[in-house]
Amino acid sequence: MNERSGTRRHYLTAIGAVGATALAGCQDQTDADRSGNGDGTNDPEANGNSAGLSDDGIEDASALVSATRSALTTQGYELAEELSSTGIETTDRSQRTRSSLTDERQVYVLETASTTSRAYVDGGTYYEQTMEGGETESSTRELNESFERIHTPDHLSRGRSLGGVLEAGTYVSAGTTTRNGRELRQFDLESVSLQESGAASSTASGTVLATDDGVVFEATLSFEGSVDGTAITREQSGTVTELGEIAVERPSWVDAASQ
Repeated sequence: MNERSGTRRHYLTAIGAVGATALAGCQDQTDADRSGNGDGTNDPEANGNSAGLSDDGIEDASALVSATRSALTTQGYELAEELSSTGIETTDRSQRTRSSLTDERQVYVLETASTTSRAYVDGGTYYEQTMEGGETESSTRELNESFERIHTPDHLSRGRSLGGVLEAGTYVSAGTTTRNGRELRQFDLESVSLQESGAASSTASGTVLATDDGVVFEATLSFEGSVDGTAITREQSGTVTELGEIAVERPSWVDAASQ
């Protein structure tokens, strides 16, 4: 292994973000990945406590991922995810998904420093628009997967989604809090998982808000440290802003994609 590849491996494991090279449902992946045929479907099964929680804290991160994915799969939802990192790997991206299982409609937006990608699914039609370098490309095609497959957030286990926050270290119970009228258990990051020599953490904080059944409604992570002397930072969050029966409006840009 050369020095650069070794340093990069240290960075990716330094905060427990295993598999961080694939972002949740991002538009720059293949359509197969967005429609559920990527490697996000191969999550480990939850074991022990079915909710992954105990009185002391989070015991099984994979169980929380599974519970959250199941809740979103069977209901309408709006999911917001943010990621910013500097150092060996530089990333700045924001994505929003609003999906109605009842109406079979979904709006998806991914924004990076150089590109904005949008997608809209309405029944059996897939609309897409990409803006990059002052150029805009739009297209329309027939959806070649079931809407249920598009609706299912298989990506949640990935390092740049919920999995990256949950696997970052040890979370301990910190009481309860309320979001949008829902009482949630709060778990705070107690320690960061540093699995490689040469990796060091200077400051780290994280919070997970979940139901007793392990459904995560909010997860945040902030990390500053270094790998072999190279400074690294990471700011990451994921929030389920709505869950249940929701409406998805047809975006104005879809008309251009239809022409």
